[in-house]
Amino acid sequence: NSTERHNITDDNVTLTNNADIIFGDASGGTILSNDTQTGITIINNAGATIGITGNSDSAVTFINTTNATLINSGTISSEDARAAGLTNTTGSVFINNAGGVITAKRATIRCDSTCTNLTITNSGKIIATGFSAGVGTALLLVTSTGLILTNNAGGEIISNSGDQTIDLQDSGTFTNSGLIRALDTDGKLVLSDAVAVIKFNGTNTTVLLKDEGIVVGTISNSDDNAGSKLQVQHGYGRS
Repeated sequence: NSTERHNITDDNVTLTNNADIIFGDASGGTILSNDTQTGITIINNAGATIGITGNSDSAVTFINTTNATLINSGTISSEDARAAGLTNTTGSVFINNAGGVITAKRATIRCDSTCTNLTITNSGKIIATGFSAGVGTALLLVTSTGLILTNNAGGEIISNSGDQTIDLQDSGTFTNSGLIRALDTDGKLVLSDAVAVIKFNGTNTTVLLKDEGIVVGTISNSDDNAGSKLQVQHGYGRS
């Protein structure tokens, strides 16, 4: 168990957590890599927690990293901002296994600035809890060039804040076989363009809705998002 920040300063470091790493009330990240590292791997096993408390930054922060990997089977959480934050990264891989929970108030996973070739595979739960109405996006991708986002059967991506659930920018691909929905702070279903469960916010992005997938809410393509595609693939005789 640890209450200290883990600042990774070398390449090809693997950090495996089987306990609790919970940093208190400060910005910058509980696990931080911010100096052009490559090949960082964070493994958070079942029953383990990586968290940040107070009015804080991300529990896991990657800045200027290449080919960083985060594998979660436990809990990654932030009481305020983000569970995982990326800035100026390329080739990052996030895997949330079945039983894994990733949660934060504002943007559970956020890609700031340039964030290219990001892969997110979810088989667990990614939840934005929100601290006020309209603030709390589960996946907020300010940039998403080369994004490969997959929500597997049994995976859940949820906003409980009355805000949109998944915000997609340019040139990404999202395949859904799991559950996506948006609720307000009272737990009621939200059906509006402003609070879309899937928001096209850029060009040339493809969303594939596969069999077994459940999307409850509005899919919004209200802006000038040239080249955006929505493909419904629920099998023969289904809609």
